[in-house]
Amino acid sequence: MTEQFSLSEFLDASALFHPEAEKDKKGQVIRYSNEDYLVGIPSRDELVMRNDEGSTSILKDEIANHRDIPFMPVNIEEAKEYINKTPHYILRLYGYLVNGQKAVVAITSIKVFFDIRVPNNASIPKFWSKIKGILATGKDSSGKTVNMNLIRMECIKAYPIREYHAEKKPYLRIVAPNKDIRFTALDIISSYNLKVDPECKIETVSDDTGTYYRKVAREYRIPLSGWRLISNYRYNFSAPYYAKSQHCPHVFYV
Repeated sequence: MTEQFSLSEFLDASALFHPEAEKDKKGQVIRYSNEDYLVGIPSRDELVMRNDEGSTSILKDEIANHRDIPFMPVNIEEAKEYINKTPHYILRLYGYLVNGQKAVVAITSIKVFFDIRVPNNASIPKFWSKIKGILATGKDSSGKTVNMNLIRMECIKAYPIREYHAEKKPYLRIVAPNKDIRFTALDIISSYNLKVDPECKIETVSDDTGTYYRKVAREYRIPLSGWRLISNYRYNFSAPYYAKSQHCPHVFYV
């Protein structure tokens, strides 16, 4: 006759993970704060050196000759870098090079914006004056305002998303230095739309309010996974960034 056991008896955690001989022993809890490598455990650079087989030397030569460098991103960071005391949006991709070393690709000069459709038969200068007034005097849901000295306007033409249109229509592109100012401006427009009649509402597009890097990746065709080539880059020219992340020896600005 086959004996039957309950699942709780079979999966006895104390029996599995704490044998009788180990019960009185004390272990050491190791907490990793991501600030430094764990003592006694090889770092990534040490593992790279053990299995290098000349790949690091080849990589250095490729970088010195400014050739395209294979890179695989595994993590993303949205950040700000100050230019003339103004925080500008920057996207950092963290990943690995072919020899296994860590690297970061810092993507700069990203245009942060949303678009507003110009109503049919409306004067673009007059409509821009209206939008500028709304942004200059409005507040977002948390009471923040927009510094209009940091806002730039461009005129573009594009096909509207809704309905069929044989010709492109005019839009105002509202350009901000970073995503925080962009979100504040968008929120002010949304608050305005809640107060006016439907026919007076302002139509916005390219107005994603979620994680902005997805919009950037889509518009700039930036691959966020898999092996790709880094080209047209500046290498390790920013000393402050390298001082910030000593475990990421390669920095490419594109």
